[in-house]
Amino acid sequence: MRPRRFVPVIAAVAIAGLATLGCAEQSAAVRVGDRTVSESDLISELDAYGDNEALFASGASADSLRGDLSDSYDQQFVAEIIQQRIVFLLAEGLFEDEGLELDDGARSQAEQTLASQFGGGFDDFPEEYRDAFVEDVARYYALVDEMGADGFDEALLEAAGRETIVVSSRFGEWDAQQFAVVSPAGSTPRTDDTAIPTEDPAADVEAPAEPDASGDAG
Repeated sequence: MRPRRFVPVIAAVAIAGLATLGCAEQSAAVRVGDRTVSESDLISELDAYGDNEALFASGASADSLRGDLSDSYDQQFVAEIIQQRIVFLLAEGLFEDEGLELDDGARSQAEQTLASQFGGGFDDFPEEYRDAFVEDVARYYALVDEMGADGFDEALLEAAGRETIVVSSRFGEWDAQQFAVVSPAGSTPRTDDTAIPTEDPAADVEAPAEPDASGDAG
């Protein structure tokens, strides 16, 4: 299966929301190999969209991204943002492996692409997030230029199969077969009890049962 192309659009479906409360600063929301995204950084990224009314057409609002719970985001929207972040983390690793470097021209091209796709909403993103977004997209397209579209797809899939990818069950689950983040069923916990401990990148993977003396799983 070919991985999805980067599409910086907002997707929202009415399902139970993700609460943005809790001790997010100390917990990892996503792990790709040795790269992590903290819960606080993920929530900041969600807020970059949720607080940016300029992204929405006339008659629409950021309320379309909100979940059913108070102070929450729609789970499908969260899954799309996490999936995009996973792709960017994989691309960052490939970029380093290829020994590539970004120049001002690549950054300018990425900024123009994002400004075109987001319209006036791009300038209304927080400056720190906007600058990081440009870097992510510039690396992405530099890899496409270097490898070709098909070559990049293959390299991205190989990297996804090689790296350990874990999403905190608070936010969903990584499905390697679909190359997608699957949203959790029902309401998402308002605490960070299911976050990935820093010392255990596979914390959400349940160990198989030990066999008993007869050889059956007990």
